[in-house]
Amino acid sequence: MTQLERAWSFSLPETTTLRSQPVVTNDTVFVAATSGYLFALDRASGCTRWVQRSPMRFRTSVSLGTHPTSNKPMLLVGDVSPSIQARDAASGDLLWTAPIGVHKYSMATGSAIQFKDVIYVPVSSSEIAVAQNPKHECCTNHDAVSAISAADGKLLWTTPMTDEPKKTIVSSVGTQRWGPSGAPVWSTPAIDAKRRLIYVGTGENTSQPATDMSDFIVALEMTTGKIRWVVSGVLLRFLGRSNGNSRGCLRREP
Repeated sequence: MTQLERAWSFSLPETTTLRSQPVVTNDTVFVAATSGYLFALDRASGCTRWVQRSPMRFRTSVSLGTHPTSNKPMLLVGDVSPSIQARDAASGDLLWTAPIGVHKYSMATGSAIQFKDVIYVPVSSSEIAVAQNPKHECCTNHDAVSAISAADGKLLWTTPMTDEPKKTIVSSVGTQRWGPSGAPVWSTPAIDAKRRLIYVGTGENTSQPATDMSDFIVALEMTTGKIRWVVSGVLLRFLGRSNGNSRGCLRREP
């Protein structure tokens, strides 16, 4: 079998970890570093076509979109603020920035994705880390999916994955607890153009009570963000190991 050989390598400055897969086109490799550098590299040689430095560290992979007015390629990448940055793919110049936080602990994890003139954005949270402090009133985050305009980043709609939290119990150290919370959206939304739906996967609740939107696959209407149906990820894994006929029992209208 033919042995693979390294064609080129590129060192990312001030970067000890990577959260980003590159985007590869016919002639360019785009990569975002957690240090805030955004590179466009020549695909054949690895030479730098351009480099930009963001004041905010990047957290997501880059995705490739198109500006609906100029029809020019643009790059979409999430940062720690948390916001989605849209940058000109030819120069790396910033076109617009759109805040995506729905809570003070919101963060960008999954990549945004564009379909026609709309960008769909998953929103997750870091509150589960803060909750290690027993004095923290865990938890009030409600993660979400948002839609923003590809032209200027204007918010079109936001759909939370849990209801607004309420006071629940007081902990053994006297800290007020809240719930429901969590159900972070870590995945990049999948586009179903035929049905006009987007699909995302959610993570766990970060406080009681448990909800029927955590660890689920969720289908949302593209134009409104209305939840069309949800399916348990745990149930899907179980059915994948069984040969029983369970058609018709997975769909649930919320």
